[in-house]
Amino acid sequence: MWSDLLISKKTGVAPSKDGVSLQFDHMMSRLELEITNENAYTFTYVRVKESYLTANIDWDNLSVSVNTTGGRKNITARKLSDNNYAVHIVPQPAALVIEIPVSGTQYGDQTLTFNLESKTYQSGFKYKALIKLTVDPPRDETPVSIIGPINPWKEGGEVGQQ
Repeated sequence: MWSDLLISKKTGVAPSKDGVSLQFDHMMSRLELEITNENAYTFTYVRVKESYLTANIDWDNLSVSVNTTGGRKNITARKLSDNNYAVHIVPQPAALVIEIPVSGTQYGDQTLTFNLESKTYQSGFKYKALIKLTVDPPRDETPVSIIGPINPWKEGGEVGQQ
């Protein structure tokens, strides 16, 4: 899934043929996955598990909150480059799980599972998780932490009407 919700609000604007410039803010959270694959294992997708997918939108206050009605689901991350993936998620507290099926290991095909630390993902923030693909004799889980400070997304500029 690759969805984002952008919101902007401007009041007190008079009608004009020139249009109105608006500054948009991200309402979703972004999780970036940087994968170190020293052994050149083959994998075709990365899945983020245990995320709620629906949100409640408060248009008056320009805010979004998680809606837990549908339960936690899985999201296939979007590939940005060979070892970089990302997902946009509804802002929420979560202990996300990263799942990567790999082949070409000395132990045969395996699905590697990485548990991220519990984190409250906030609207408009991006987070980075560093994942190192290593295959030991068959195992169940390897804990992974999100490292570094949380940086806000960069401003994307104004969007005017044509």
